[in-house]
Amino acid sequence: MSSKTLEVMIPILITHLPSHASYYTQKHPVLASLGSSQQELMSLGGYLTDGNKPNLTRVEHFIQAVGFYQDKIFQKRARLHQRQAERIKREKAQAKRDDSEPDSLLPVARFNGSRLALGPSLAPFQQKMESLGQPYKMRRLSSSTTIGAAIVEAEDSMHFNVHEYKEELKAKLKELIRDKSDIFNSENQEEDKIKLGEPGWKERYYVEKFSANTPEEMEAIRKDVVLRYTEGLCWVMHYYYEGVCSWWWFYPYHYAPFASDLKDLGQLDIQFVLGSSFKPFNQLLGVFPAASAHALPEQYRKLMSDPNSPIIDFYPTDFEIDMNGKRYSWQGIAKLPFIDEERLLAEVAKIEHTFEGVRSTEKQ
Repeated sequence: MSSKTLEVMIPILITHLPSHASYYTQKHPVLASLGSSQQELMSLGGYLTDGNKPNLTRVEHFIQAVGFYQDKIFQKRARLHQRQAERIKREKAQAKRDDSEPDSLLPVARFNGSRLALGPSLAPFQQKMESLGQPYKMRRLSSSTTIGAAIVEAEDSMHFNVHEYKEELKAKLKELIRDKSDIFNSENQEEDKIKLGEPGWKERYYVEKFSANTPEEMEAIRKDVVLRYTEGLCWVMHYYYEGVCSWWWFYPYHYAPFASDLKDLGQLDIQFVLGSSFKPFNQLLGVFPAASAHALPEQYRKLMSDPNSPIIDFYPTDFEIDMNGKRYSWQGIAKLPFIDEERLLAEVAKIEHTFEGVRSTEKQ
């Protein structure tokens, strides 16, 4: 089997469908690491796909190889998470201690060669300016009594490069936004109720993520999640090779199954109904947030923003973001409602004539 097949399959498993911790350690895709094992590839007995059709038996074999290491993956991930949290806690404590120290020379470090008082580190151009003018500015700044005076003196002593200043500002803002989005910097981190790798983690996962209340519900949900996830794999493969095989299909969950749950895939009945595509504005109603309503005609816009709209529940402005073990807020799962196609199209049918009227007026 060629590793080229993995170049198609792995991105589908970890990007086009909801991903799970089974497929990742902190920075390295587990599937990719496994895929680099020649022994594992040879044991599959052939390609994972035949054109646009996945060989689900071989896909299952490949994914179960990940499932075999599942507990170890989760335990390693927990250790990494703990070490990172402890390291950041130490760094924050050190920063507080540094802030409490006498800062009579702080203006020199903060303002020497830069107007950005966002931290002690200096950009390359700052370091160059510092080396050229440091002795003189050190004497002058040591006698300054205010930060304002320090800024003026630092600016007067250098020729400021506007382009480099802008680039430094962008870098500082990017760093600030990243720090603000880092849950390790939060005082109120989410409680880990699932505790992956500890006994009973799978049951806790289906209770917390899928609201399964009984063993029977858990098993029924697990089977449906596996079916829909496998359908998604087949849908994406077909899309890339031959185009859309169903306009109506969607993955109806926010979360993925575990690698160890993806069993008996070859016995699943995977079928698609082609259906018909949405009209352009209907499609935008199905994917836009309310904040983008301005891009639509007025009556369509009202469906997304009017408090009395029959489908206003499709466009919440306040919703849960489940970090799901991730570190940065943008990596979390937005728990947005799934769009009910029938309700959406029923409301659009009532207003489509208004758009046709606008187009006729514009042509005249």
